Amino acid sequence: MPVGLLALVPSTAKWISSSVTPGTPSTGANVPFDATVVSGAALVPAVAVVSVVLAAVVSGAPVVVVASAVEAVAGAVVAALVVLGLAVLLLGALVLALYRQVGVLTMRLGPGVALELAEEGPAVGDVAPDLDGLTRVAEELVAFFSPDCRLCRAIAPGVRAFEREGMPVRTVYENEEPAVFERWAVPGTPFVVHVVDGFVAAKGTVNSLEQLDGLVALGGARMEHAPA
Repeated sequence: MPVGLLALVPSTAKWISSSVTPGTPSTGANVPFDATVVSGAALVPAVAVVSVVLAAVVSGAPVVVVASAVEAVAGAVVAALVVLGLAVLLLGALVLALYRQVGVLTMRLGPGVALELAEEGPAVGDVAPDLDGLTRVAEELVAFFSPDCRLCRAIAPGVRAFEREGMPVRTVYENEEPAVFERWAVPGTPFVVHVVDGFVAAKGTVNSLEQLDGLVALGGARMEHAPA
């Protein structure tokens, strides 16, 4: 038997023995007891229950007393499990809040330049592929989004801000116009293309508002220095 269990048996046996009045038969009536005596043992449920039973055997306590003691321990264990469950829920809420804060921090501290790869999207300097609603006059912005894209929702306000400032914006959703995604060679979302006078001025995967601003600024600078 484990040493800890042996140490717990004498104290429990002493309580059970004191709860039984002298001369009470082994099958006597229910004897009142103080459940707080075994509350400390409830912190280790398995050891607590076994120790109560063994202590009852040692002390020769009535069966009813043993059952009452085990019931008290079980009640304390249930209460401890409820408290533990609430603590786990609280910890989960804190972890979720921390995860969201880390996400916001990542967006703020991410690279300030959109990821522009030659093999992704239409080539810079080429005529923009066909797209309904594209005027091919002055500056335009084509934003490729997916309905389940968290980053798309994060940069959508920035895209709308350019539209409020007078720049035409064409938003393409993958689930609604998959053929456009294929024609424009979009690798994923969010992907933005800056079109100036019908030509691709800048493009790239955009993961923050800073990258969106940088992409538009880069496209404008390229067109300013482009040969006539």
